[in-house]
Amino acid sequence: MAFVQKIRVVIWNPSINDKGTANKLGTLDYDIQFQSLDGKNYNFSSAKGKVIFLNMWATWCPPCVAEMPAIQELYDKYKNNENIEFLMVTTDDHQKVMQFVKRKGYTFPVYFNQYRLPDAFQFNSLPTTFVVSKSGEVIINQVGAANWSGDKMIETLDRLIRE
Repeated sequence: MAFVQKIRVVIWNPSINDKGTANKLGTLDYDIQFQSLDGKNYNFSSAKGKVIFLNMWATWCPPCVAEMPAIQELYDKYKNNENIEFLMVTTDDHQKVMQFVKRKGYTFPVYFNQYRLPDAFQFNSLPTTFVVSKSGEVIINQVGAANWSGDKMIETLDRLIRE
């Protein structure tokens, strides 16, 4: 099963919504609080006006784990760009997540969710990833693992950052 997930991550590009057909976030959709790995509160509204990469994951989820190296690669490419915000959000045990991230050497920002998410970010399966444009359009709502560091994704993020 893990092998199949790794193959999927290499070849499966995320589905991208056309502008105009994408759902648009409302003001209340940005009213979310997360907690960082180091215990600091993060107000999601601070990402408003930026491109947002929001991934819902868990340490026990094989597809989540399979796509993380590609997400780390994508994060490394954009981590110094102030026009994009990465949020890797989980509800797993804090200590377990800290050990997992350290063991794997991941440096992307990890947050914990303790509240009900707005309807715009509801999901039924892990992983689920949302990419939101600067204007608040949900360009990607991907259920399942995907190739996040592929050319299609980089072209999409570059376009969204330029807008």
